[in-house]
Amino acid sequence: MTKRNKDGKVVLAGTGPGDPSLVTVAALEYLRAADVVVYDSLVSSALLREAPQEAEMIHAGKQAGGPSAEQGEINAVLIDRANQGALVVRLKGGDPYIFGRGAEEASALAEAGVRFAIVPGITAATAASLYAGIPLTDRRFSPSLTFVSGHSAADGSRTDVDWKALADLGGTVVFYMGIRSMPEITQRLVEAGRDPATPAAVVENAGSSCQRTVTGTLADIAARSSEAGVGSPGLLIIGEVVTLYPELAWYEQLPLFGKRVAVTRAAERAESMSARLRALGADVVEIPTIQIRKLPVAGEQLEWLRNLDRYDDLILTSAAAVDIFFELLKSVGRDARALAGLRLAAIGAATARHLDAYGIRPDLCPADFVAESLLADLAAQDMQGRRVLLPRSGKARAVVVERLEELGAVVDELKIYEPTPAETSYEEIRTVLDTPPDFITFTSSSTVENFIRILGEDDFTKRKQEIRAASIGPVTSKTLRRHGIEPIVESERHTAGGLIDAMEAWAIADAED
Repeated sequence: MTKRNKDGKVVLAGTGPGDPSLVTVAALEYLRAADVVVYDSLVSSALLREAPQEAEMIHAGKQAGGPSAEQGEINAVLIDRANQGALVVRLKGGDPYIFGRGAEEASALAEAGVRFAIVPGITAATAASLYAGIPLTDRRFSPSLTFVSGHSAADGSRTDVDWKALADLGGTVVFYMGIRSMPEITQRLVEAGRDPATPAAVVENAGSSCQRTVTGTLADIAARSSEAGVGSPGLLIIGEVVTLYPELAWYEQLPLFGKRVAVTRAAERAESMSARLRALGADVVEIPTIQIRKLPVAGEQLEWLRNLDRYDDLILTSAAAVDIFFELLKSVGRDARALAGLRLAAIGAATARHLDAYGIRPDLCPADFVAESLLADLAAQDMQGRRVLLPRSGKARAVVVERLEELGAVVDELKIYEPTPAETSYEEIRTVLDTPPDFITFTSSSTVENFIRILGEDDFTKRKQEIRAASIGPVTSKTLRRHGIEPIVESERHTAGGLIDAMEAWAIADAED
């Protein structure tokens, strides 16, 4: 365990429910600096990957219907690690102080003399109502909003809920942790005087791609939910606001809602793709099959970077090439000003956008993310005698260099990185395939080859008929077919964005059939 703090501290941070993008900036900043992460079962795995690799990860359970860590044990772990000088980040679903036992943990820390901080989170009721299209408050329907713990209803000996007052108050009532006790909840409200015809809804797995909304009335919502097989986590919403569903429902109408998508590209390149997929409603699981390894650059090659004015053209082929090239440029004491006078070409819109982050716009940028498109543009110009610097992957196809030399150019190829197999384990990929995804995205031939290598030839042979491949373009599709996989989707625009658009179009067409 790495100790970056002289004095330990515990941060109780809410992560929101379901959609990992609901986490606050403050919680994310603490997570990325954590020495120890203590997390609940409902915290997204996508968020856990934001923790430092060296951080100690401790699962604290707390899931309805299953075994959970005792609260006293959790408190003891938080205090122990903080006393060792660690920054401990306690990740809790929803908001720490709304039915999350955060106050109990804070009290234990205060009693032990441990410094702590609280980071609010989006509570489950807020997310459930918004993602289901059921506003918690609306001046046309609801004069009040009440949150209640469903655990109180399940225990008939407890009197901490005044059912008569709750029924008389009206408005919107939201029950947390009330799925198992729903029959008792609804019965007591009706007996206390709430109209049995009052609209009611249950939202299961709010903010996730497996979200479900079941509607009914106070009289029949328990039976309807039972028939639908609704389970935890879920919230019961009671009130006239439920009538606005499905008019205001939006999340469950997203084109990739309910679709499970596996992303195989390098982890450092997967974030933006995963975020856009989630924004379209997909359940995203990242199983990176490649990682970017920087190659050593020394001797004569460093002189190429120091003397860029000897070149006429600079060709950048990927976002990774952009980042690593500018790192190398900085290492020899140069910056973007060294590119003055060069004609700069970029392959693909994604590479161009990456250049824009450095304040640079390419002179040439074909719309298609393929080398052939750039070569066609260059062939229309006089390349005779032009000196070209080509920083790129050490495993890139030879066609670019060969064609440039055919056009009369003098090419210095600078191999600055290469894709290598990622550290994703066989067990991780096998677990993903046990429930076959609707799409497995492949963004290069390397992602295909390494996917097969990690899975193993025997398992791949057994499972390949279940693999629903989404290919970024014809080169990747050719590799898939060579291994006996016919992609169900191939992007016309050979970019990650184009691939997502192709999956979206396929899903819409499939839904209409």
